[in-house]
Amino acid sequence: MKRNVVRHGPSTLTVSLPASWVKKQNLSPKTIVDVEEKGNQLIIRTKKEDEFLRLEVDLKNNKRVGTRYINSAHRKGVDELVLFYQDPSYLKRIEQCLADEILGYEIVKQGKNFCVIKDIPGTKFEEFNVLFERIWIIIVSISEDVLEALKNKDRKTADNITALDKRVNKFTNFCMRILNKRGHPDYKNISIYYDLLRELEEISDQYKYLIEYYSKKNIKVSAEYIRLLERNNESLKLFYKCFYKPKDEDLEFLLIETKKMYEEVANYADKNSERILTTFLFSINDKIRSLLSNITELRILNE
Repeated sequence: MKRNVVRHGPSTLTVSLPASWVKKQNLSPKTIVDVEEKGNQLIIRTKKEDEFLRLEVDLKNNKRVGTRYINSAHRKGVDELVLFYQDPSYLKRIEQCLADEILGYEIVKQGKNFCVIKDIPGTKFEEFNVLFERIWIIIVSISEDVLEALKNKDRKTADNITALDKRVNKFTNFCMRILNKRGHPDYKNISIYYDLLRELEEISDQYKYLIEYYSKKNIKVSAEYIRLLERNNESLKLFYKCFYKPKDEDLEFLLIETKKMYEEVANYADKNSERILTTFLFSINDKIRSLLSNITELRILNE
């Protein structure tokens, strides 16, 4: 279906609406419609409403799968989730999952073998940028806390790091929900934002695993390992800076630095007994390096 663009006055252009659609929607000359701009597309709605998404899942006795459904439903924009389960005590695990990992979901009804979970406050896109930057800040803070714990031989920091990591999980889940539910003004890059959120959550996890392993195994770390971790942290901070203020020279430095880190961490792992600890360094470094291309992709056609 094609329409001619018609000039009305010196600066106004109009396009006629299909008569069949106007009749079907019962529109009149004074009707207000919602117009949404998406790149080279204009989407016209008679009323902008969110689709109410409801999901029912019978978990039977698959307890580990249940929390995956909660996280996935939240990320995908489900407004009401009904869970059925065999063991009544499983409700406590659901409550713990909501407390630790989910922002905005609450249990509004429960019975012996089921519960109803709803999105109480609603999902606002305006919260995306605030929470997204908060994720960066928390992860940088985690990296600094882990480094200080190793320097000071502090094995009591793991619980604090775990608590911070749970906040990262909450915020990343909520940001993914916003992308699925509300989209993003920069809609061509939604998949890149989604990928960034997943990988940032993984970086946070690697720091958490590092400090947990260090604390449980009572491992002595060398000055060389601490130096490598410190360099990883500096790369993370520069990566954070590049996301908001990208400069080609900073990206160039990070590409060179992360490649050097591959070699140095591998060499360190061959000569020392801290092989498991070095896997966390490898992972953090690898994720930073792989995500550098995302920054370049976000910049293309947007400057």
